[in-house]
Amino acid sequence: MKIQFVIAMGTCGLAAATAPAWDGVVAWGQGSGPPAGEPVQAVVQVAGGGSAVAVLRGNGEVIVWHNGGFIPVPSDLGLVRRLGPIGGGGMFVAIRENGTVRCWHPGIPGGGDNIVPEGVGPCIEVAAGAQHYVAVREDRSVNCWGWSAYGQCAVPPDLGPCVGVAAGYYQTLALTLDGSVRGWGFNWNGELSIPSDLGQCVAIGAGYSHSIAIRLDGAVRCWGKNDYGQCNVPSDLGTCTQVAGGWGHTVALRTDGTVRAWGYFEAATVPDSLGSCLQVSASGMGCVALKRPAHDADEDLIADEEDNCPFASNVSQADCDANGIGDACDAGGDVNQNGIPDSCECIGDIFATGTVNGADLAALMSQWGPAYPSTPSDLNRDGVVNGADIAILLVGWGPCP
Repeated sequence: MKIQFVIAMGTCGLAAATAPAWDGVVAWGQGSGPPAGEPVQAVVQVAGGGSAVAVLRGNGEVIVWHNGGFIPVPSDLGLVRRLGPIGGGGMFVAIRENGTVRCWHPGIPGGGDNIVPEGVGPCIEVAAGAQHYVAVREDRSVNCWGWSAYGQCAVPPDLGPCVGVAAGYYQTLALTLDGSVRGWGFNWNGELSIPSDLGQCVAIGAGYSHSIAIRLDGAVRCWGKNDYGQCNVPSDLGTCTQVAGGWGHTVALRTDGTVRAWGYFEAATVPDSLGSCLQVSASGMGCVALKRPAHDADEDLIADEEDNCPFASNVSQADCDANGIGDACDAGGDVNQNGIPDSCECIGDIFATGTVNGADLAALMSQWGPAYPSTPSDLNRDGVVNGADIAILLVGWGPCP
């Protein structure tokens, strides 16, 4: 079950007619268009909000832009597994590869002092409001921190395990394991007045002062502020898989990959040429979408013409020997079946000393015979330490490359 969410605020002057594309990323309305120049490849997720857009590449790198220019990310961000939405106050939030959460403000050098409390991670979902954050831990419990003047961080004690979260300006939503939608915080515009007949849901989203959900049957429901028609779900919308909300609009990804939007007029004007998409998100008064590659033989979300390994999934585009061939397709051999070409690692260096020597040979001999999958001396991972492993070790004898 995949939960999609976005928080949106702010504006940026990008005409709806422009709808610039940037390696599959398309923005329209008063969103923040991608910078000019050579597009960055292998984008696998987009997150829009305020007047900025963040994209996540398959290798874990995050790139952020605003008003057509790049914004540095914190030096300690590291590799990222998932982006959270950008909150109403312009905050960014992401889940690192190790499950920890990093929050930062793009307008402050170094990201600012946005401290994540101890014990929050590891997390699987995260979202940001105007000045608060909410996350789902790996154990499915929910943690919320930040400014809570309206109770937006007062997690109900009876909430139970959850699979997703979303945050509006001052409201917080959670999708429980049984498909129920719960909410807490600010309810001035009815954003927490969850319909009694909503039923089981599979996805949730939140805008400035309205909330959105996708029911088990794929139908979209919306409640809260409706001054621009952001809660007037089109009668012919059909079934959807993702939803996101902005200041006065809502955008949805239909089951067939097409995108629909309604509400604030510029944001609701989806480009005719958009085509099939993989993901949608919302900025303050605009939208951003990740298009489906026209040709993607290995279905790793990277167009074949840009993929360094178009016939085997290689989302990270790893190429350890920089020969232009992705590691998943490199013909250099992979005797230990770890996805790294043999030319890029020192297989016989059992003790990781930088040299294959007598100590490694002695360790191999001491583990001779049937082996467990984790036995270090079973260099070719065939379930037995034998002469084949000695041969592999001797080929690499001496200092590692």
